[in-house]
Amino acid sequence: MSAWQPPDLELHLTGWLRARLPQARVGNKTPGDLTTPLEKPLVTISEATGSKSSAVTFRRSLTVMVRAGTRTDDKPSSDLARRVFALLTSQDVVDEPGSPIAAVVDDSCFGPYPVADDLDVAARMMTVEYSVVGEPV
Repeated sequence: MSAWQPPDLELHLTGWLRARLPQARVGNKTPGDLTTPLEKPLVTISEATGSKSSAVTFRRSLTVMVRAGTRTDDKPSSDLARRVFALLTSQDVVDEPGSPIAAVVDDSCFGPYPVADDLDVAARMMTVEYSVVGEPV
């Protein structure tokens, strides 16, 4: 096979993270019906950018948003965001059977840091980058 495409990291990582964070709602889109207070903390993963490294490997960058607590009580958001960052940058994300992730690109992982949100909810954002193995087309 001569054509390779990047894997669907949003699909892979939302399922992987969902299994490790049963207390949170994990997805790749922000629901349009969010109201505060949030019923469960919300973690949203979206692919930001990427490049091709070789015939079959890619570098993929993802943006992760964590929403929890309130603007005046941001500790739940901060605690969950630090945990999410630790999970997504751990060796476990690479070693998972069937994972397309070959390596975490440590010097391209940033956050979590606070960001403004339209709702009365505390929000933290981070970026993570991976070296991944593609899928044949």
